[in-house]
Amino acid sequence: MRSLVTHGVLLDPDWPTPIELRPNPVADRITMQRFMGLFVVVSALVCAFSFLQGNVLAPAFGLLNLFLLHRVLGLVRQQSNASDRIWFDGKLIQVQQQRGGLVAERGFDPFWVRLSQSEKRGDLRVFLASHGRRVEVGRFLAASRKQGLAADLNRLIEHARSVVLSR
Repeated sequence: MRSLVTHGVLLDPDWPTPIELRPNPVADRITMQRFMGLFVVVSALVCAFSFLQGNVLAPAFGLLNLFLLHRVLGLVRQQSNASDRIWFDGKLIQVQQQRGGLVAERGFDPFWVRLSQSEKRGDLRVFLASHGRRVEVGRFLAASRKQGLAADLNRLIEHARSVVLSR
């Protein structure tokens, strides 16, 4: 898993480094294309052999198998493009989330934002909430990384409050 970019969050008192969260990329686009190409070749050879042995439905099931694999690999690639970015812009704690091609951005006042954690089916979930709006961050991270994320978010919130109070 790629490491969280949280080291030095509080080094610069006015503009801390953003917390950038990304899932572990399963494979890059070229690797996935090579895997799919290899799978197509092997599948075509198996279908041809089965057809020559008398299984007339082998090509149809081979195509169905390739279609399902293509869909599953597409979903895996789409999930690996997700990201969360959290930073303090001097006024608000900003959260930018990218899922697939959609980007959502929300701002939270440092004095009203609350960090909460819940556990659902053994999976830790980390939320930022304020005024009825609740955003889950780091959904794609492993549980051990979410513990560190919660600590980093606590430090970021405390830092943002101290900066706003000092003005």
